[in-house]
Amino acid sequence: MYYVWYIFCILEVFLSIRDVERKQASMMRKTFLTLPLKVQGVIWKTMACACFAMMNIIVRYLTGGSGGVEKALSSSQIAFLQYLIGAIFFLPVLVKKETFEALKTGRKTLHLMRVVFAASGVICLYYAFKSMPAAKAVALGFTSPILTVIGAAFYLRERIGPFRLIGILFGFTGAFLITRPDQAFMGDSYDPLGWIIALPLLASACFAASKVLGRKLASNGEAPKVLTTYILIFMAPIMLIPALVDWRPLEWEHFLYLIPLGIVATLGNLTHAYCYKCAEISFLAPFGFSRLLFTAFFAYSAFGELPRSEALWIGAVIIFAGTVIICFQEDEGRKKIKARAAPLSAG
Repeated sequence: MYYVWYIFCILEVFLSIRDVERKQASMMRKTFLTLPLKVQGVIWKTMACACFAMMNIIVRYLTGGSGGVEKALSSSQIAFLQYLIGAIFFLPVLVKKETFEALKTGRKTLHLMRVVFAASGVICLYYAFKSMPAAKAVALGFTSPILTVIGAAFYLRERIGPFRLIGILFGFTGAFLITRPDQAFMGDSYDPLGWIIALPLLASACFAASKVLGRKLASNGEAPKVLTTYILIFMAPIMLIPALVDWRPLEWEHFLYLIPLGIVATLGNLTHAYCYKCAEISFLAPFGFSRLLFTAFFAYSAFGELPRSEALWIGAVIIFAGTVIICFQEDEGRKKIKARAAPLSAG
């Protein structure tokens, strides 16, 4: 139960500094706000990575992986309950009139496809946590931004420049080092994980498809509030369908982990949103690697899992380097667009 202490520490810090407009602010909040914006962004990003790492470990425990709960829950059931609890935390926001007005859009099919892809990615990733070390699954999950670039090139006709191409090559090289499919085909070794090792990659592909559809909707004029609202409202109902197929009896012990899971998921998404208000994506991207470090630390603390494979760490670094290159290129592209638009708006 050590992770519960981490959760409440993060919750206390978040609640103490999130409402920056209160007149009687605490000294901690005042100190935080005096920091440079980029430093604030790094803190938010690191807190988000810690929350996501805790999510990974709690899910691995609830699915019965590496000596978890005696009566394990299914991956789809955990995902449904996590988003249901998260929706309950967001209930004061969801009941506002503006929220339901945001659902009025002529692109409901694209919105629902985006949510379905996101839900499928979560289920695949959670199933992977049950059967393979959490650090390995997270390392392969870093391929999502790279797959997003490929999907955007085909679906949105976005141009793949030299930097993006280098990032893609880095990503595939790192994924190859971690999975080593050549060994399976050549018969040099046998991976006990079998096809399970492909699940994090499949999850990354689903997340990438969801992001590409999100870009498509945003380019068609959909407001960020609409995109967020659809995820918050429809994620749990869509998750309910596969959850009912493999529903398992719930016990009080499960809720000792499910409630912190819902809290951590909510905090992770909120802190992740705050970090990009403080600094550019290209600046914050390298700090995302802390998610793998946090996951390895929590996995070792909870299950005694310590990734000793050099190929895993080398592959993860290469994948992450490719992600940073892509993020840097996209951030530079946005700056050029703003620079071109500035004279037009001034005129």
